[in-house]
Amino acid sequence: MKIDYGEHWKELSEACRKRDNYKCKRCGKDFSHNKLALHAHHIIPLSKGGRNTLSNLISLCEACHSKTHGKKIQTSNRFKRKF
Repeated sequence: MKIDYGEHWKELSEACRKRDNYKCKRCGKDFSHNKLALHAHHIIPLSKGGRNTLSNLISLCEACHSKTHGKKIQTSNRFKRKF
């Protein structure tokens, strides 16, 4: 089931990462060098009545996001840092 994050998701998720100083709120790792590798995670899932609001989002790195959901989170290669 695909969930619709709404037309303003890019702006909302960026506002979350910026508010959290581009750091994972679980492990504290800094992602200011690779901002899009940091995920905006819904504290209360949309599927459980959570809302797409800044107060319902926290920034998590891919590893911590996967642990939070108990599974591997698929990400696009376009978010990987290029060297």
